[in-house]
Amino acid sequence: MDAPPILFDAGSEIGQAYIAAMHLAGQYAYAGRDMVVEKVLEILGAESTYEVHNHHNFAWTEEHFGEKYWVVRKGCTLLPGQKGFVGATMADTSVIIEGVDSELSRKGLYSTVHGAAELCQEMKLQE
Repeated sequence: MDAPPILFDAGSEIGQAYIAAMHLAGQYAYAGRDMVVEKVLEILGAESTYEVHNHHNFAWTEEHFGEKYWVVRKGCTLLPGQKGFVGATMADTSVIIEGVDSELSRKGLYSTVHGAAELCQEMKLQE
């Protein structure tokens, strides 16, 4: 694992393959989560009354400050009005949070919670 990072051109064949694989991995993660929740609810004889899905550890293309960027976040993304879940220990209270639009949240590219201060990488998209 002691290797320098590799940067692919998003428009190249290998870059497009990486993006497709990343999206597939995200869909796989959601499907796995859904199956676990479904099984736990079945075991408990319960029904879901409210769900919060939120991607993290993922790359998006987004527009900020009038420019397009690839944004890779370690933590949760909360766009204005979007819900997020902050899990706690068994002894503490978990919370559902909602993104707000403010100068501070815009400066942070709407990242929050773990990784909020460490926007892993931003790269301006080439036009």
